[in-house]
Amino acid sequence: MAVATVLAVVLGTAAGLSRTVAGMLANRSIELLFAFPTVLLGLLIASTFGPGATTLVVAIGIGIAPGYARIVRGQVLAVRNAAYVEAAAVLGHTRWRTLRQHVAPNALRPLIVTVTLGVGQAL
Repeated sequence: MAVATVLAVVLGTAAGLSRTVAGMLANRSIELLFAFPTVLLGLLIASTFGPGATTLVVAIGIGIAPGYARIVRGQVLAVRNAAYVEAAAVLGHTRWRTLRQHVAPNALRPLIVTVTLGVGQAL
């Protein structure tokens, strides 16, 4: 779940915040991962890297990550346009400070609940 969560936060935040080519690439990579069924993606990773516990953990994490990344992306898009984020920009806060203090805490709350419920799915 840690692999899936980290990958989802990075891809979802990049896709939700960035309006540049990097954001578009993050969004397309989420859609690309959604194109493959989780089991097929896991088999592809396992056949590429060989058998082992580490390969299994990475395969399950990459298979589950697109759903979580979509949740993060949606929440970041909703929070990005909130009045308090615009007020932080007007007050002169840097983009990283606004992300750390305002966007991340409000966008990651639904992900925490979903990851907690997803532990059973990963098992």
